[in-house]
Amino acid sequence: LPSLFGLGQKDSFVDGLFRLLRNNEKIELYGSGKAIRDALFVEEAVEGLIRLTQTPFKTAYTSLNLGRGKAY
Repeated sequence: LPSLFGLGQKDSFVDGLFRLLRNNEKIELYGSGKAIRDALFVEEAVEGLIRLTQTPFKTAYTSLNLGRGKAY
């Protein structure tokens, strides 16, 4: 879960942006700069993982994305 932010998170995407802004450093954009990130507050991630453990899956293997569904 690389896009978490919140208490105890020290090197997330959000923390990295904040450090650059705080130090008045340039933020380098890759590609067209139009990519949208979906960042999760750590408590939202924990809630999502708990819900996943309470949901039966229809197949033996599954691939999931955990996100807010909102762009920052």
